[in-house]
Amino acid sequence: MSLPVPLPSFPPASGLRARHPVDLRADAEAMAAVANASLAATGEPARESGPELYNELLNQAHGDPLADVALVERESRLVAYARVQWRDHASGALEVETNLVLDPGLKAPGPGPALLRWAMAHGRTYAVGQPAERPRWFAAWCGDEERWTRALLDTAGFRPVRHFQLLVRPTLGDLGPPPPLPAGLEDRPVRPEHWRAVWEADLEAFRDHWGTPDTSEAGFARFQGEASQRPDLWQVAWAGDEVAGFVLVAVQEAENAALGVKRGWLDSVAVRRPWRRRGLATALVARALVALRDAGFEGAILGVDAENPHEATALYVRAGFATSASATVYHLPFA
Repeated sequence: MSLPVPLPSFPPASGLRARHPVDLRADAEAMAAVANASLAATGEPARESGPELYNELLNQAHGDPLADVALVERESRLVAYARVQWRDHASGALEVETNLVLDPGLKAPGPGPALLRWAMAHGRTYAVGQPAERPRWFAAWCGDEERWTRALLDTAGFRPVRHFQLLVRPTLGDLGPPPPLPAGLEDRPVRPEHWRAVWEADLEAFRDHWGTPDTSEAGFARFQGEASQRPDLWQVAWAGDEVAGFVLVAVQEAENAALGVKRGWLDSVAVRRPWRRRGLATALVARALVALRDAGFEGAILGVDAENPHEATALYVRAGFATSASATVYHLPFA
């Protein structure tokens, strides 16, 4: 990799100062607070978690979390940040994700343009030594109500390539009995030794989906470190010793407290190829909702690719979910 890219500088009168993370755990908490202020301002029905973000940073597959994040402070309070991640895309391309978050109290354009320029310059260092013919692009995720960020990306030449939705089921009180699992499948209590089989089944099930799954050992460590996961509520269907399909349930306690709700996330819903088109996903989602209700939760939420090739959105609508927010992924090819 080439020499580090200098952090952005700002006029003294702005009171802004850029730095890299020093205490990763504490800085992750501050990053989550800025992200949550932005989410609240746009009406997004979700919140970030400091511990979850710390787990992501600590177990990222590539790069250095201390070098790949630029924090912007005003009077020692974090007001914006940029995070850069690089991935080997399933297509063989190099994807550099630039995640930009701004406190909604800042006046436009604030530090946004300088942060984006830094993130893109830093991201380009990942291409050093790569074959010249290898495709490469920047990627950015942006909620559709984040107008500032969308304007920054548009000005920089980013263009939308994929759309995602957040779906919410606000109540679980109207649930009926879930359908049985298809013949030949059974559910079992999840034990720690099952986590790798479930993770590998997740990677296999989503290999034909859009995106860049992290198949590294760091990815598995990150999965194991997700404190929000509730394996006691997971629904895993087994065909002998093979995982046929599953719904992974997570509970974001801080998010629930901040929003005044009591709900769980259907964090990942997947059925492996040999067991598709048999009603397994419908049965597992219904079982997960009943498990949440029986554990005292009142609602459920999930994220879905709006262009999912297996018509997942229709399945969730049938299960009582409705769209609550949307987001878009933007790409910009390297010049």
